[in-house]
Amino acid sequence: MINDIQIKQWTSKLLQKLSVSHTEYANFEFPRHFHTYYTILLVEEGVNLGFTGRHKYTIGPGSILLINPGEIHAGKSYAKKYLKFSSIKIEEDFLYQLLTNNGIDLKTDILFYNKPINDPDLSRKMKVVLDSITNCQERNLMDHCLTEFIFDLIEGHSLNASHFKDETLDFLYLKKAREFIQDNYQQNISLTNIAQACYVSEYHLSRQFQRHFGLSPFAYIRNYRVEKARQLLQEKENITEVALSVGFYDHSHFLKNFKKLMGMRPSQYQKAFHS
Repeated sequence: MINDIQIKQWTSKLLQKLSVSHTEYANFEFPRHFHTYYTILLVEEGVNLGFTGRHKYTIGPGSILLINPGEIHAGKSYAKKYLKFSSIKIEEDFLYQLLTNNGIDLKTDILFYNKPINDPDLSRKMKVVLDSITNCQERNLMDHCLTEFIFDLIEGHSLNASHFKDETLDFLYLKKAREFIQDNYQQNISLTNIAQACYVSEYHLSRQFQRHFGLSPFAYIRNYRVEKARQLLQEKENITEVALSVGFYDHSHFLKNFKKLMGMRPSQYQKAFHS
């Protein structure tokens, strides 16, 4: 039984904003967190339990789960048994560029349903995409496989964000609060700073932020800093310099938060990444 989490990662040399990872563990649990990219997850062995947004899920071998950027989620293996899954990570601008290159100009955000997809044909197509990236296959083949897979997902499993305005919980001042954090995460920002930028009270902001995003403002800041650090570490940057550049001025605090969210130390994350 594997108790410690093991992750192997690959970034596409041809498509820089596309990467895949293979993850396996048993006695491990990802806490509430989010990513700045789309995640497409395929379970290969075991059963994955968790939630995205307000929806709990249980997915077994051959099932796919889509997680939107900024969406709070968590996961663990069923009964602490062996779990293995692969993920495709796609940056938002890459996805929109892919659609533009194929003559599609969407005027709204792309959001996916948070329900497990049990479709053998889609699972097969995802495996082909995973294989094409990890084995650095020819560009035209990779483009064809990826485009076909993404179009199938959008056509069958996406929704129009404007129809679900309340579900996206993008009230004006909360959106402004989130944008303020993203613009100033490298600084030592306080709840007072965020509240003043949104013209609401600290109490009201803190309560509504937690309710709508599933994290407190400070937890969101820590998560966002870890996300930025993760991106820099893929470029083999110095770990101490990375911590300082994303706003962690206490090195031990950085190590603790990174391991909590990513399941491993920054140095282990760097070694796990295969370019």
